[in-house]
Amino acid sequence: MSDPSPAKDLDLSGSWRARCADDELRRRWYTDGFDDSDFAATEVPGHWRNDPNFAANDDPVLYRRQFTTTRPDTSTRSWLELDGVCSQGDIWLDETYLGNTDGAWVPHRFDVTEAIAARTDHVLAVEVTSPPLGDPSAKKGLLGTWQ
Repeated sequence: MSDPSPAKDLDLSGSWRARCADDELRRRWYTDGFDDSDFAATEVPGHWRNDPNFAANDDPVLYRRQFTTTRPDTSTRSWLELDGVCSQGDIWLDETYLGNTDGAWVPHRFDVTEAIAARTDHVLAVEVTSPPLGDPSAKKGLLGTWQ
């Protein structure tokens, strides 16, 4: 990825690395230097069920994306905006937990000014959970065909 201007939006859609979560991976997959070579390439945005690697999966999926930025000047604030995670996500940037998202397709925004100013190479990691709701006739969620 080329160095974008810090004053412009950086679109992180496209190819990400992903793998079904397990307890051991959850302890280290979001860290710097983690080897994700055995993760599948998958497209974001999109639901994992659209990817043959994850089509039958009901467990959380771990997504990673490495990217490079330039360091902004000290008066520039940086934001990470997620247009919507179906249906819950936990977000890390450069090994720092930013918070969670809840609610399918609800935009979330995190202030990442310090992280973006601290270095130029970054790792964004998102653990996505979209569990089935059980009895289809008893559904009250608004996830429609995604569940």
